[in-house]
Amino acid sequence: MELWGTFRRGNKAAASDSDSYVKKFFESTPVEDAWKLDAQTEALKQFVNDSIAAGRRVALVTSGSATVPLNSDSVIVE
Repeated sequence: MELWGTFRRGNKAAASDSDSYVKKFFESTPVEDAWKLDAQTEALKQFVNDSIAAGRRVALVTSGSATVPLNSDSVIVE
């Protein structure tokens, strides 16, 4: 994964590379059964596949203070 640059935390900035940031996040964030991650993941995959098949574009929109690093060299995978 490429360097994401700087993440904002409160009023401070913390430099992070994607691998260590993501690894630390998932190691320190307990998964809750109520999230139903497997079902959510499958529903999202189905939505994206259906949208692409129908020729529609898909945009990722986050809520609150979520930080979602995006790769500027995006590639469509079929």
